[in-house]
Amino acid sequence: MSKAPATFLFGKAGSFIRTKILKLSENRQQIVHYFSPSWIPANNLKLISSDDRIEEISILNNISTNIVVDHEKNDGNNGKKEYTIFFPGDIQLRLNDFMKYLQVDYPFESSFDDDENGRVMEVYYEHVLDILYRKYPETSGLVIIQPNTLDLSSFIYEYENFYVKGNANAVLFEILDNLFPNEGFGRNVGENQQHVQLNLVAFSKGCVALNSILSETANCANCLAKNVNHLNESEDYLHWDEKPNKLVLPCYKITLKKEGQRNLNREEMERCVGLLKYNVKSINFVDCHRFITSEKLLTSICKLLDERIHEDAFKFKIHQTPLINEDNQFRKHIKYESDLFIKTLKKIYSSGEKNSPCPFLSYQYYYDELEGKVDSFLLHFKVLTDFEQ
Repeated sequence: MSKAPATFLFGKAGSFIRTKILKLSENRQQIVHYFSPSWIPANNLKLISSDDRIEEISILNNISTNIVVDHEKNDGNNGKKEYTIFFPGDIQLRLNDFMKYLQVDYPFESSFDDDENGRVMEVYYEHVLDILYRKYPETSGLVIIQPNTLDLSSFIYEYENFYVKGNANAVLFEILDNLFPNEGFGRNVGENQQHVQLNLVAFSKGCVALNSILSETANCANCLAKNVNHLNESEDYLHWDEKPNKLVLPCYKITLKKEGQRNLNREEMERCVGLLKYNVKSINFVDCHRFITSEKLLTSICKLLDERIHEDAFKFKIHQTPLINEDNQFRKHIKYESDLFIKTLKKIYSSGEKNSPCPFLSYQYYYDELEGKVDSFLLHFKVLTDFEQ
């Protein structure tokens, strides 16, 4: 039985959410939800309810209508602009999409209630934007990249646009360029590397898209180091999930897709590398279930982070809950991969010339006192509210 319709309003970010449908090609599209503080009137006292403000953008035909709002008004933080990209997990959607696809406004039974409005608020994209706005109050823009394949019978989603070889960073750049066209993400132009910052936050299933971006960046860096001018000319391209541990069930494995692949040229590869070197300020893995464990890929990523010229310290944070300790076939791989990820990063910095602790790695475990007392699935969503950025 579904719950009674919600009578609450979302906060500022959730109330002013906007949605765009980006047409990436003839047969691929990407839905994004986003917010800019510049949309909130200075005298706004009464928040509006969430509605279906959807704009459709065709990248393929270079058609854009009203895609640039004054995102640059928020120039606090010592003149720096900060944007946050969120990769959501399974089950999460906009409130109106729950109504559209399921004819209910809430996907769970009452056993998943929390204390606010009788529901787990973190399932709503609108509420996630409110959470992110509180964590990043100086933001110039917040973006949620929706998985492009939604199985609403099981609530299992896939980021298939990011599984295509050479496509992960390209999709991210197409989103950033259309929402914030003046920022030059990934390009070392003028003072860009000092004044445009990017926080990447992946929750649960969202890690697979972020892993694809990071591993593709590592492969681009390897190509450039070997003076290879096109990505497909590389003889040792390494997919992050090429050889998963046997604990990883087939439903969690990510296959690199070749159909529709992009053969990135040198300039495009340099931009992929530049995004990590010049713009990315922090990466947060929030109760994620897959991790890059290839020492070769992680070594390349660490090398790029060492070359950063940004004056602010980079943060690579892992946030986990009791979900990782569940002793069932669907969870056993999580602790194994996260432990190996951490161990590999420490190994890279403790051996050779570095001989030091990994300078940017941070780990935090939440709800130790609630383990075994509160449903781990509920805590899995609750950490979105409680994680420390």
